[in-house]
Amino acid sequence: MTILELTPETLPQHLNEKELLLDFYAPWCSACKVLDKVLASVAEKMPPALVVGKIDIEKFPLLAAEYGVTSLPRLFLYRDGALIEEKSGVISAQKLVDFVSR
Repeated sequence: MTILELTPETLPQHLNEKELLLDFYAPWCSACKVLDKVLASVAEKMPPALVVGKIDIEKFPLLAAEYGVTSLPRLFLYRDGALIEEKSGVISAQKLVDFVSR
């Protein structure tokens, strides 16, 4: 599992990854920090091809608005360029594994 900080310029090149989990977050968001720990705890259970793209809404508010992000953390799962599912809020380790495995 690779974790990348994405920008509006780098996001398009990663949308066509085999598997991309977009994580919209803010540095001040306590729920986002919890989700980071959940991601770290399940890293070995994630598909090796999974790329986690993190987008800081403080730095890129227009990108957050474009994706309709109104609560944090906000996850978007893409597979081969297609949006599979979205989720808001903190989720457990098992639910995160299940979410990515869809």
